Amino acid sequence: MKTIISLTKFLVVLTIATIVWIVVWQCTLSGHVYDSTDDMGFDYFSPGDWVRGSIEYVDIIDTSRTMDMPDSIKKGWTTHHLWGIWLIMTAFSVSLSWAASKISWAGSH
Repeated sequence: MKTIISLTKFLVVLTIATIVWIVVWQCTLSGHVYDSTDDMGFDYFSPGDWVRGSIEYVDIIDTSRTMDMPDSIKKGWTTHHLWGIWLIMTAFSVSLSWAASKISWAGSH
């Protein structure tokens, strides 16, 4: 029973953390640091697929570009930077979930 409770805590915290990171990613990176002309949303779930093909490095991200134009990324940024941010977010989510699964919450024994 203890294992089921720990697993449930882990999954609940991981789900909440993932939802938070989706919102953070969409509000701070997608359309601000990079733009994929065929973006479908929920970019946090598409690691490494943020920009594809020929990439144009620009000063200002224009999200109204058409699909016949290259994807763009803000000058000073690279896909490696995006990967680093994604890995930190994911590692934090898993670590927080693991820690939450190990502590006793009010009402649990």
